[in-house]
Amino acid sequence: MTIRARDKIRVRGFSAPPPAPPPRPTTDLAPVPSVVGRGGGAGGWLLGQALRSAAIIAAVCGLALATLADAPAAGNLVKRAERLEALELNAGTGFSIKAYNLETGVYYRWRIVSDGREEYRLMAPELFRNSWIDRVSIEDREVRPMGLHAVEFDDEGEIDIWFVPIRPGDYRFYIESLESEGFEGVMHVR
Repeated sequence: MTIRARDKIRVRGFSAPPPAPPPRPTTDLAPVPSVVGRGGGAGGWLLGQALRSAAIIAAVCGLALATLADAPAAGNLVKRAERLEALELNAGTGFSIKAYNLETGVYYRWRIVSDGREEYRLMAPELFRNSWIDRVSIEDREVRPMGLHAVEFDDEGEIDIWFVPIRPGDYRFYIESLESEGFEGVMHVR
């Protein structure tokens, strides 16, 4: 025996109507005209749901932008970068500067100068990971990287890094295995 939805279900002599279909979702919003054919239909209902979802998303984004508009910005990315004191890599004394104090959201230009007596690989992975790197300039040649881990000197020269710190913290910069010889410093980002 096959039971169809329109049939009544009998259980031990008790007759019950078939279960009712689930109710259609309802909202307090006005119905949206159907795009498919005349009258209501699934097309109009789906379009209405899509428009309601878009309206909710737009409202949430508007609130988010309104709260961000009041957030203080420390720097102005339209003006020239604030120049940090140049970091000199000297084989005899190590780094010329051991600490920098920076602010989030400020556009900086960091010049690193090597004496050329040794090969150096200046590493600052956490700083670069928590900053937006605009460009790196090596002797008048510019590169606009998606990210940066370290910069390396084979000879005498200078490298400029333009960046904006995004996240506060204390970030080390160092030359691997030469930290004990004075090649270690920290950037304090507030």
